[in-house]
Amino acid sequence: MVTGSWQITSITASPAVTTSLGDVTDVLSIYQQVVSPTCIAETQLTFSADKRATRLSPTSCSSADKVFSWKAGTWTVKRNELVLTIDNDQPGKYFGTLTYTDVSVDGNTMTWKNRIDAGDFDNKPHVFTIKLTRIR
Repeated sequence: MVTGSWQITSITASPAVTTSLGDVTDVLSIYQQVVSPTCIAETQLTFSADKRATRLSPTSCSSADKVFSWKAGTWTVKRNELVLTIDNDQPGKYFGTLTYTDVSVDGNTMTWKNRIDAGDFDNKPHVFTIKLTRIR
């Protein structure tokens, strides 16, 4: 189902997040402004058959770490939840477990949801919908 390499094509928030730019539902556009459109577009998330998960961003995009809090770990899908267990050998990086709900794959499109009680943007609860496109 999720095995393969993917690129993020959309991140939206509901309700809109409040930022210095106003209320925004297109969260990917904010990340692209913080990092760069090219860095986000070229970042690959790979879920291998042996249950390893890796994030590969171009070497010229070290600022991608501002958006993505992990580089490697393991993954499982239980019911419709994708659970990432992040390796703890990444100094200064988040490690632990990230859980995405309502995971679905339709052809070459995968969708996740991430419910956050107090978001980084405005300290309010949001549901983030993340869409990815399979690249291989």
